Amino acid sequence: MRALAVFIYISIFSLDSQAHLLKVFAYTQVIDKQNISIQGKVYFAGGAGVANLSIDILDKTGANYSKVHSNAEGQFKLILANSEYQIIANTLDGHIAKWQIKKPRQLGSTAPKSSATLPAKNPLNLDTALLESVIADQLQQQIQPLAEQINALQDKVRYQDAIGAIGYIFGVFGLLIWWRQKKSNG
Repeated sequence: MRALAVFIYISIFSLDSQAHLLKVFAYTQVIDKQNISIQGKVYFAGGAGVANLSIDILDKTGANYSKVHSNAEGQFKLILANSEYQIIANTLDGHIAKWQIKKPRQLGSTAPKSSATLPAKNPLNLDTALLESVIADQLQQQIQPLAEQINALQDKVRYQDAIGAIGYIFGVFGLLIWWRQKKSNG
């Protein structure tokens, strides 16, 4: 019984159980119609980057397409053909994190096909494909830091989570005390 209580105590209060929660985050940036740049970070819960980790890049069929290693801060960057990929970070001790990369939309793919909806003249002589490209790049630059912040906020321990964990611990110890009392009385 004492060994079980020690095991439960170590399991609950062990920092290693949460410290090894592996995460991966990545985003794309279109370079041209054929290539994209993938940038990301591999890290443990709390934000500590995983240095020199081998990261597998699988194509949409699940075949191993490429491999990259994270730097000292856990960041990685590579250039690939414009397609869908799955990023898999594996520490080889049972911790695996995955991230899905969707194929970025092609420039000009959302332009209307009917000339009836377009104005008859383009008074500024703007190249719509170039304009779409500039807007997409600017949106990507604005959205990427926000996505990183959201991802980081989801990984932090919140006050409610800490209070819930403390309540859970009191509940487990309450059950152990009740069980011990029942065993000694009966």
